[in-house]
Amino acid sequence: MLGDRWYERAVCRDIEDPSIFNGEQRHSNWRKARRICASCPVQIECLIDALSPDEIHPWRDGRKFAMFQAGLTPKQLTQLYNARSERKAA
Repeated sequence: MLGDRWYERAVCRDIEDPSIFNGEQRHSNWRKARRICASCPVQIECLIDALSPDEIHPWRDGRKFAMFQAGLTPKQLTQLYNARSERKAA
């Protein structure tokens, strides 16, 4: 959807332990993930990708997210995605 390969510039791509982005992990890992996302040059592209209904992601089960992405927790992403979907339907 975004047209370029933005994910190749993502900071998280080169981290040693990507499990910190797993939504089932503890909040201490989310703090680490949030710091990584905050320094990422493609954080906006990541968020657009996460919220795009056209993209298929293994970490999104319908309208529920299971991974930390773009600096947001799975709960925050789910709330944004659902609010955006509801606005489009209205």
